[in-house]
Amino acid sequence: MKTILESRSPFSFFLYVTLMVQLGVLSVSIAAASIALGMMLLVVAAWIIVERRWLLPRTPLDYFFLAYCLIEVITSVTAVYPADAFHNAKRLILISIVYATVLAFDSRAKIRMGILVLAGIVAVLSVLEIGLYVAENKDRLNIFQSYMTAGGLKMMLALLILPFLVDKHTPAAEKKYFAVFFVPILVALMLTNTRSSWLGFVTGGVIVAVVQNWKFLIVLAAALVAFFLFAPAHQVDRARSIVDMSHPSNYGRIHMWQTGVKIARDFPLLGVGDTDLHAFYERYKEPGDEETGGHLHNNLMTLLVTIGGIGLAVMLALFVKIGAVLVRSIRRHRADWLFGSVSIGVFAAYCAFHVNGIFEWNFGDHEIAVFLWFFIGLALAADHATIGDLPA
Repeated sequence: MKTILESRSPFSFFLYVTLMVQLGVLSVSIAAASIALGMMLLVVAAWIIVERRWLLPRTPLDYFFLAYCLIEVITSVTAVYPADAFHNAKRLILISIVYATVLAFDSRAKIRMGILVLAGIVAVLSVLEIGLYVAENKDRLNIFQSYMTAGGLKMMLALLILPFLVDKHTPAAEKKYFAVFFVPILVALMLTNTRSSWLGFVTGGVIVAVVQNWKFLIVLAAALVAFFLFAPAHQVDRARSIVDMSHPSNYGRIHMWQTGVKIARDFPLLGVGDTDLHAFYERYKEPGDEETGGHLHNNLMTLLVTIGGIGLAVMLALFVKIGAVLVRSIRRHRADWLFGSVSIGVFAAYCAFHVNGIFEWNFGDHEIAVFLWFFIGLALAADHATIGDLPA
């Protein structure tokens, strides 16, 4: 089996390192992660110049990404505040992570090591976060970033790890490491008290059980029962409040969505532009609504208002296509403990991302978006892995 140092090009190694650095520091510093992103792009550019050929791999998502880029440009031109919209369009740069991941994670060894290293880093950070949470007697875990961002990141990574624990063919050593990493990440997720991330994790867990091992449903059900029996009262109350429409958080979101519909009616096709929505929200909201409305706490509603009905249609097509590609990847790799678990984990995390996005604007969250595009690139990397790397 190839090792990382036996890659076909030294640029692949440097690209791998810049990607791992970006992912590793993401939970601590957006600035450091952005510097690593810039270094990643420079490595790719240098590689293309030296090789004198186009290196970015073809994927089934290319035309959908292109459509997304075009609608961002068009709606920036037509935006109420074009300068702000063009500034926010920089989020398109993050799509490059998909292609960089496929280029860099070109072997089984790199894919396996990358997931282990990322899980290990986040697990260590989670232990530190839990310690500070207890020491400072915090209400919600938000040491390095907001509790909503922390919840989303840990939700996605926990689901990427979970299939390795459920699959009986995972080698014992890997399963031991993943189990050790999984526990603090899951505990930290719980301590964020982010209900949408909890819902996303449970949804992803059910998907892992259905696709990989139905018996895991029993474990998941037992864990939920144990939570409601033994978890601290304030966390149980948080969980129960999910279905309480009179709860302030739920009530506030409903107000936001209603206001979003009003804005969309006046800007139906191309939206107001990819900008902060505070000024629009203040203009359209009902008297007595205390929400600030920089975004609308829902991916689809925020997309509808910012890039309009046409833009929303483009994004729905992209999201559906990604789901189809991931399902195909699962079917292709189910017999392989590594690539099969990667495909299932990415699909579970992807579905959880959308559940989380019913209640949060997580698609507009830089850290979450980096994880999203990396995870998708990871699944595509399994499809592009070198022919010489046969299943272990």
